[in-house]
Amino acid sequence: MKMASDTSDPRILLDQHRKILVRDIFSVDHILDRMIGKQILTEEEKNKILGGKGEDKPSQNERLLDFVKRKGIDAFVCFREGLRGSHLEDLLRYCPTHNAPLMFWCEECECLRCEKCKNEHVFPQHVFTAIFSVNEDIKTKFDCFIRESRSMLNSLSRKQISERREHIKMWAERYGEELQTLVSRIIDEEIGWVLAKLRNKGMPSVDAEESGRLEGCRQSCEATFTVGQHSAQLRHENAGDLRTLLRRNREAFVADMRSIGPITDLLYQEKILTYEEKCKILQKHLTQQDKARRLLDIISCKGTVEAICHFTKALETTYTDLAELLHQCPEHNKKLELYCEDCKVLVCEDCQKSKHSDHLTMSTTTITTIYKFERFILDNRENIMDIRRQKICPEEVEKRVKERGEDLRGMVTRKIDEEVAMFVSNLDQAGSNFTVSPEDTSSERKGRVRNFKKIVKITAMFMFSTILILLAYTLI
Repeated sequence: MKMASDTSDPRILLDQHRKILVRDIFSVDHILDRMIGKQILTEEEKNKILGGKGEDKPSQNERLLDFVKRKGIDAFVCFREGLRGSHLEDLLRYCPTHNAPLMFWCEECECLRCEKCKNEHVFPQHVFTAIFSVNEDIKTKFDCFIRESRSMLNSLSRKQISERREHIKMWAERYGEELQTLVSRIIDEEIGWVLAKLRNKGMPSVDAEESGRLEGCRQSCEATFTVGQHSAQLRHENAGDLRTLLRRNREAFVADMRSIGPITDLLYQEKILTYEEKCKILQKHLTQQDKARRLLDIISCKGTVEAICHFTKALETTYTDLAELLHQCPEHNKKLELYCEDCKVLVCEDCQKSKHSDHLTMSTTTITTIYKFERFILDNRENIMDIRRQKICPEEVEKRVKERGEDLRGMVTRKIDEEVAMFVSNLDQAGSNFTVSPEDTSSERKGRVRNFKKIVKITAMFMFSTILILLAYTLI
């Protein structure tokens, strides 16, 4: 069998994305510790990367990238796994030759390829599989559910909705069963594919070149990267928004920060607080609330992105819920839970209603979980490549894939049953309001129908998002 050699060096990506990596890597400490744990880095090399007192983060990031590039592939993989920003890790999983997402698997070469690699392949007769097409199957099924539910409700009168409740229930339950079957089939196919590769049996492949599916894959990759990049930019570039969030949540910080010492210690180590400022905050005669107020006053007076970001990082080690307050929408002080695909920005619920009501928005949880499911598929194929290069043991991969698949099957099946039951319950509750009454006016009838449609839509969206969350939870 003819195979194309995979000679591209992924370390090329460090140069191609150097500017973004230097800007968005917030801290190198955990990455360096990870490398020391895997015996890739020595203490002496760590100290050289960290530099002396007063070294800024970009300089440390520059030295770390130089070290990883010089050290070798193992250092690159360890560095990539240590990145906490998903958009950065995603960039370092691109095709090194064309700097594009790896969207295809060549069955004969057993290598991941980008679209340009596929088109320029030295053996055009090879069969390629679009590796993210399984997510499109799930999304397509759900889209059909939404379209049919809207069409059904739009075509029925108030009286017909009341009369056909049982039919709608059966329809929802059937869709739940079909979703269960689809998810279970996808799990079986993925497990079967990996096991067949591990046992060198080979598997027939489908040449998935449908433009709609590939375009959906591209949009998914783009949305995932944009969400991660936008989050990093919010954290690194807009001091005004950070100061606004610090001010608007001051009372919560004062009330809930019960132990100030660990926070001031970290800020002092990072050179954000001077020794005099630390002592001023921790004076013994002060209450915990007074200490918190002094700390907030000093951070607010400094007002820099670096100061507030290090304060946020210190909070994450002790008060995770408080740290989340500094990642919210500065205008409405609410969680940024939606991604506007038209404007390419993260928005809160109030932003969506006031400024993005006519735009296409998607839950960030949905984007993230789809991304994690895609990462599971990518990891399986990277494991196959590593086994071929004799880097990992096939038995370990086989055991892990089987366990993940079975856990996922049981959990998703139970949860779909629960969500369909909740959908039917909401349907009963909404349908009970549609009793014929001579006093009903035309506007009242229309309002009730609109409310019923809204309940059906919201319930369906929640059901699908929960399924995706369960997929990610089990696969990661």
